[in-house]
Amino acid sequence: MRYSVDILDGLNPSQRRAVETINGPVLVLAGAGTGKTKVITHRIANLMKNWIGSENILGLTFTNKAAKEMKERVRLLVDSDSAAKIFLGTFHAFCMRVLRAEIESTKLHKGFAIADELDQKGTLKQVIVELKMKEEDSNVALYASMIGRAKQELKSWEIYKTEAKTYIENIIAKVYQRYQEMLTAQNMLDFDDILCYTVEIWENNPEILAKYQEQYKYILIDEFQDTNYAQFRLVKLLADKYKNICVVGDDDQSIYGWRGAKIENILNFPNMYLNTAVIKLEQNYRSTNNILNVANVFISGNKHRHSKKLWSDNGEGNKIKTVSLQSDAGEAFFVSSQIRKLIYENHDVKYSDIAILYRSNHQSRLFEQQFRQERIPYKIVGSKSFYERKEIRDAIAYLKIIANPKDDQSLLRILGVPSRSLGQKFIESVRNRQSHGVSILDVFSDKSFCSTLTPKQAAPVESFSNVAEKWRKEFSDAGNLAEKTRNYLTEIGFLNCFQKLYKNIDEAEDRRENVLEFINAIAEFEDNSAQNVPTLGEYLEIFCLSDANDDVDGEKEKDSVTLLTVHSAKGLEFKCVFIVGMEQNLFPHARSLEGRDIDEERRLFYVAITRAKTQLFLTNSKNRYQYGKPCYQIPSEFLSELPEELVDDISSHENRPVDHNTISSAFSDFYKQFKKSTEGTEI
Repeated sequence: MRYSVDILDGLNPSQRRAVETINGPVLVLAGAGTGKTKVITHRIANLMKNWIGSENILGLTFTNKAAKEMKERVRLLVDSDSAAKIFLGTFHAFCMRVLRAEIESTKLHKGFAIADELDQKGTLKQVIVELKMKEEDSNVALYASMIGRAKQELKSWEIYKTEAKTYIENIIAKVYQRYQEMLTAQNMLDFDDILCYTVEIWENNPEILAKYQEQYKYILIDEFQDTNYAQFRLVKLLADKYKNICVVGDDDQSIYGWRGAKIENILNFPNMYLNTAVIKLEQNYRSTNNILNVANVFISGNKHRHSKKLWSDNGEGNKIKTVSLQSDAGEAFFVSSQIRKLIYENHDVKYSDIAILYRSNHQSRLFEQQFRQERIPYKIVGSKSFYERKEIRDAIAYLKIIANPKDDQSLLRILGVPSRSLGQKFIESVRNRQSHGVSILDVFSDKSFCSTLTPKQAAPVESFSNVAEKWRKEFSDAGNLAEKTRNYLTEIGFLNCFQKLYKNIDEAEDRRENVLEFINAIAEFEDNSAQNVPTLGEYLEIFCLSDANDDVDGEKEKDSVTLLTVHSAKGLEFKCVFIVGMEQNLFPHARSLEGRDIDEERRLFYVAITRAKTQLFLTNSKNRYQYGKPCYQIPSEFLSELPEELVDDISSHENRPVDHNTISSAFSDFYKQFKKSTEGTEI
């Protein structure tokens, strides 16, 4: 095997120890900005250098973006052929590989599909209708959340049903049962099922588990603090024989408890595995020491954590600046003026070096409004992506019914796009014909059913069924996916239906062009699949397993300020960071204050602080508009915990009398209204 660089070159002593400790359980506590990705990739290369086969190494991450970056880095350290044999991917991608191989050991059939968020909601709505539930008991979001949480804890509907005690738990149990039955009938599984089914296979089939234990003798897990119970159980089963498991993470950055992450997994790891080597990465390569010392002092207030202290060779740097503004509009004006000042005074600072972090998405509005007035370029992370547009979701649904004929949710989505004059009564008649395991397309092909239809109904049903069957056969052969997709969407009437659906010609053409761009994306997927000729099922699997961090347009973004929530900022870094809205009930959030369970909020603030490289501003507003009127705000309790010697409060400089001539007309109106409201005059 060839190595293009010295694997240990450039590693600090702690990183080197993490890379060189090969056998046994290893916990790498990687503080913010301490080079954890470098440690993981160099560790993989070192395993291979020590004659461990690349096919025996398993690396698990949480995002496709992280997996892609690691693969590229490993490829630079070892030869490409060896790097290609390593599995480096997300938990879900790995489990899908297991499920495809062990399909006979599940309730699923070959060709099963993944139910995305829209499929889940559609199925739950169907359950609610079928169970004839009261309006007050028809909360789809609640059911999706509770069922997801149950699956993350590996609780089947049978277990959930036996444990249900309250009224709402009994309702959820009924919905959960019927939801799962519908998914199985459609040969589908949701994202949480992907892990649950894999764990179930391994627990019920020791010989299958043993096969994977022998293959993956060395396991590495990134962001271990974000694992839920199902993920922990999965890796524990796999690592139990050889116990060569290396987990990398930072308990101080555990901020996803609300979606099932168990911080106990990383806190208790040394107790679960005897003789665990605990290695702390504390040298930060991102920030100045003033920023790191503020972060260290603040997070030390959390009692349940692995102690660590970040430090840097980047010098002391600037003090943290705090500022309290008179209003939320004033806060937006202050931030925009500081950005202008930063760009003007620092030639090495670009707009893309600056980020605005906030606790909740709704806080972006005033900054967007101000930046538009000031013509400051910006982008919002987490806004609606290309693949969330209706016409793209419809195109995907058309492909899903080809790959999985039992996918009723996708069929119902597109049956009326374009219009086929098949209304709700028609759907009800189809439902009445369905029995267990019979799909809507099966009913469409039933001659006895078709004989009951009017000519106006029979013609589109027969045409739809015939076209779908024809293209199912065409797509059964791999390759030419883009060409087949275009021809299929044309023949079934979708690609050229937008002129009829939308009166606005420009909108109709825009939507059609979006679908054509989607077909271009499929062509790019084919071109990038150099190792094999891809199938439709493979494309849909990769599409469904993509995540919010896979920013398809990210590389094309112009130089612009980034606006994003603190949750979205994890893993990112910027020269200058503004953490805005530092007020009680906002940050920390009101929900955490209700039970005084704010440890995760504190970790969230720690994550926000450690995104900054050289400059950090913390802003709060004395008055903020809520429910249509300005309300007095209390500064965040977090501000009082910051070390005074490292903080520069510039509030007195910024709260001069407001010169309305310097503020845009939109905000002039706000200040006039605000002045009236303080005098008791109704606005």
